[in-house]
Amino acid sequence: MRFIYKICFTIFILFSCSFYQLQSQSIYKSNDVEISFISDAPLETIKAKSVMAGGVLNVSDGTFAFKVNINSFQGFNNSLQRIHFMENYMETGQYPEAIFSGHILEDINQVQENRIVRAKGELKIHGKSNEVIIKVYLDFGEDKINFTSDFSVLLADHDIGIPLIVRQKISEEIYVKVIGSLEP
Repeated sequence: MRFIYKICFTIFILFSCSFYQLQSQSIYKSNDVEISFISDAPLETIKAKSVMAGGVLNVSDGTFAFKVNINSFQGFNNSLQRIHFMENYMETGQYPEAIFSGHILEDINQVQENRIVRAKGELKIHGKSNEVIIKVYLDFGEDKINFTSDFSVLLADHDIGIPLIVRQKISEEIYVKVIGSLEP
């Protein structure tokens, strides 16, 4: 009888490990996603990027979540501009992260070649969420998924105000580019 319990226990453990391995292969993640943005206003162009964004994609159901700490953005035209961005516009003390979470509209299990898909979800910036649909180019490698996306964000959609005195230096529409690789 004890022998049967040992066999059943061993089979259970092997099955559990196999199931866990299959489940874990449907989850892809990254901790070094690059996000860059450009504010192209009449009197000034501002560029910055972060290489510290992270995200996760569940291939089995197409759900995803990505986030970036706003303080990780570097670049800008000078250090004072970066300080004003963090304190006056993004208010990182109160809203330290930007988050995009949702699902892929297409069934990515059926995607067998590199293609563009639509990511639909909540984009939360400056504490304000908006539902968006963003086109994403997926490139399926042997053991990873590369992705690229370009989109724009309206500051008004996220309650980010621009003082009248700097309206010619800060664009109301910010162009964003995201590049990364996800691995199991």
